[in-house]
Amino acid sequence: MGLFNYSKPGPGIEKDAPKKKGVFLFFEIFFRKFWKLCQVTMLHFICSLPIMIINFFLLTPGIVSFLSSVSANDPVFTSNVVAQYTTAMSVFIILTLLVFCGSGPASAGSAYIHRCFAREEHAWIWSDFFNKMKENFKQGMLVAVADIAVINLGLVAMRFYYNYFLQTGNDLWFILLFVLLIFLVIFVFSNFYIYQLMVTFESGIVNLFKNSFIMALATMPVNIILSLIIIAASFFFYMTFEPIFAVLLSFLLISGLFRFMIEFYASSVVKKKILNNMPQTTNDEPDDRGEN
Repeated sequence: MGLFNYSKPGPGIEKDAPKKKGVFLFFEIFFRKFWKLCQVTMLHFICSLPIMIINFFLLTPGIVSFLSSVSANDPVFTSNVVAQYTTAMSVFIILTLLVFCGSGPASAGSAYIHRCFAREEHAWIWSDFFNKMKENFKQGMLVAVADIAVINLGLVAMRFYYNYFLQTGNDLWFILLFVLLIFLVIFVFSNFYIYQLMVTFESGIVNLFKNSFIMALATMPVNIILSLIIIAASFFFYMTFEPIFAVLLSFLLISGLFRFMIEFYASSVVKKKILNNMPQTTNDEPDDRGEN
C-alpha cells in the first residue's frame, strides 16, 4: 500500500440522490466549478480584449457627447468629472456588452465549456476552449462584426431619431426610435443563444442568426428577467465601488457568473427545444465534437 491511495473514491453524490434542476442545479454547479469558471472567465476576457478595445473607441465619442450635453446645463459637471465618468461608463457598457453579446470566437470557446458544465460533462479548460475558438473562428468573427455594426449604428440612429423628435415634435421619429429599440433588444437577446447553437450544430451563418432570433422571441420573458438581474447587479457594483475595483470584480466574478447564467439557460433551451425533438439518425445528429 502506498502513502496515497488514489483509487479511493471521494464522498461524491449519492447514487439515489434526486437530480437538481433549474436554479438549484445552476448554483450547485457554479459553486462546485467556481475556480474552473474563473479560468474560463480569464481566458474569455483576455481573448476578447481586441473586440472590447474596438467597442471602447467606437462607443466613447457618443458617451462624451452625452455627458458634455449634461455638463453644459450643470455647472457641477466639470470637464474633469466628464472625463472620469466617460471612462467609467465606457468600461461599464463594454463589460455589459461582453456579458450580453459575447465577443466572437472567444465566446464560442467559453460557450462550449459552459455547455459541458451545464450538462455535467467533462471538458479540458485550455485545450477545449482554444479548439472551439479555432473551429468556430470564421462564424464567430462574423457574429462579432455584426454585433459591432448593429449596436454602434443602432445607437447612432437612436440619437438621430431622438434629436429630430425633440426638434420637430413629429411622432414618426419617436415611433422609429421605439421600433429600433425593440429590434436592438431582440438582437441582443439573440446573442444569448447564437454561441450555443454555433458549438452544438453545423449550420450556416444565416441559419444561426435566424434560429437565435426565433429562440430570443420564444423565451422573451426569461431573457428580460435575466437582463434585469444582470443590469441591476452590474449597476450596483459600479455605483458602490471605485471603477478599478468594479472592473476587477467584473473580471473575476460578475462576467463569469452572468455569462454562465446565460449559457446555462441557453444550453437547456437548445436541449429542450431542439435536441430532445430531433430524430436520432446518423446523418442529422448535432455536432457535439469534443465531448468526453
